[in-house]
Amino acid sequence: MNLAKIFGIFATTAMLYVLSVGPAIWLGEKYSFPANFRTNPKAFETFYGPVVWLAMNTPLGGPLGWYVQMWQPKFCGKGSTAD
Repeated sequence: MNLAKIFGIFATTAMLYVLSVGPAIWLGEKYSFPANFRTNPKAFETFYGPVVWLAMNTPLGGPLGWYVQMWQPKFCGKGSTAD
């Protein structure tokens, strides 16, 4: 396996992880799924901690806030347009 293929797999996995935060929030609000995130918010914070850090400490906060707001309009995070 060459270096470019390894990098591609890593980049794709990282992108899917970051993009999964929106559906996870939507599922948690709409269907109380995943149950562990609903009953133990620390599990969500632990699993998505790096994404939250990116949103709060980098210029990605605006785009990530917008993306999460597409999944959960009530969301009012950094970059949110909600009042």
